[in-house]
Amino acid sequence: MQDSVEARRLRTVRCPISPCRSPKRAGYRLRLESVPEKQCNGRRRPARNYSRASTEIATEAGTYAETNMRQTWSGTVIAFVLAAAALAPAAVATADHRPAGSIPHADLIEPKQLADSLKGSTMARPLLLHVGFRTLYTQAHIPNSEYVGPASDDAGLSALRSRVAAISRDSPIVIYCGCCPWERCPNIAAAYEALHAMGFTHVKALHIADDFGASWADKGYPVTKGD
Repeated sequence: MQDSVEARRLRTVRCPISPCRSPKRAGYRLRLESVPEKQCNGRRRPARNYSRASTEIATEAGTYAETNMRQTWSGTVIAFVLAAAALAPAAVATADHRPAGSIPHADLIEPKQLADSLKGSTMARPLLLHVGFRTLYTQAHIPNSEYVGPASDDAGLSALRSRVAAISRDSPIVIYCGCCPWERCPNIAAAYEALHAMGFTHVKALHIADDFGASWADKGYPVTKGD
């Protein structure tokens, strides 16, 4: 007996041998209203409940989505932990760095003021120490200033302490860097604090607002090159 059209709408047929050659097929599952059972490679097969097949597919899809979400979340957590571990040393370094703005204003000396004091003065000149990077010192530095190295690392601080270890603690000292704008300089505040920790009472920091070229050399103040 032929099934009713409505019954065909509610059932599916699946050919286990090969896919049916119908232009309206979707994979191996077919709606009976599109392809009758007798067209399935010439063999009649028991109909399957379409709603049950859909439920199985939905369950499998839900399980896959949940597994994929767990894997994605686990990967995200692992990536976050690795990133935090990589950034930890940088965070410590930033916490230990003291900005140039921490130097008291009273202990700053402006470029013009220092340049004027170096012009044929009969007064005792201060000890000028360059606490920046050697490349910059070689390119241009204040005449008669000495290079001790960047105070942002241990080697530079050690060289600074060694240079001043034998002089009087009330000797006038001027330190300068000029590697970059004042608020971003990594050397000047570290050198200032190291000297004060050693007991020096007349330490001045040359206030270089932009960099050594713009704030000193371009102003026409004296410079020299080389080591």
